[in-house]
Amino acid sequence: MIIVLTALIACIILSTEGQTTEPPNYVCNEHDNSVEFTTSSSNHSAWDLTSNCFLQEYQKCSHTNNSCRSLSTPCFDYLTVNNTIYRTPAILCSILVPCDNITYTCASTTSVCVVNSCCSPRTVCLPLFLTNFCTPCQLTYSFYEGQTVNLACANSMTLNILNAFFGVLSCVNCACGYCHCGNMNVTSTIGSRCAGLASCSFTADRFTLGDPCYGYHKVFQVTFVCS
Repeated sequence: MIIVLTALIACIILSTEGQTTEPPNYVCNEHDNSVEFTTSSSNHSAWDLTSNCFLQEYQKCSHTNNSCRSLSTPCFDYLTVNNTIYRTPAILCSILVPCDNITYTCASTTSVCVVNSCCSPRTVCLPLFLTNFCTPCQLTYSFYEGQTVNLACANSMTLNILNAFFGVLSCVNCACGYCHCGNMNVTSTIGSRCAGLASCSFTADRFTLGDPCYGYHKVFQVTFVCS
């Protein structure tokens, strides 16, 4: 199903000072939703020069991800009255509906009230489907056995561990006849140690992670997002 916000699908502004998209206009489809990214000189939900309003821009992935959004198209952090963060691209204020300023709620159950937009009024209903276009960057790091692992997030974000394992990656690391000793999934171990923290440090060794392949050099690999 294609969600149409306006006759132009959606107008999401990515061009202000230092903010551009390449190409300047393109249609992006994500999770059966479709929006059009376009350039404009108008103020938008994340930028308004007259009121000196500039929202925090979320980090761009330095690698290709699964999103159709161009890496040159920024995303921004919007806050609810309870300081919950929702991350979407910038949006034309003209297509956003104001929140109820008393209850901080939206008439639509598919939107959330955010209180820090650069629109007027600042409390507007943010369509939740737009968060699909700003999924966090997945980061994967590898460490040799015995190395100190340092994982960290910036800008008040916290660690969310997606996958972690400790073991032998290939026959290069061990005698090929014994490679079946394989690896051990340690996602839950690392998740309980690091999830929800801004930073996390530990040693990649058998005392912390167990020993799925005794006597052979192992590798620790972890995939996480900052959110």
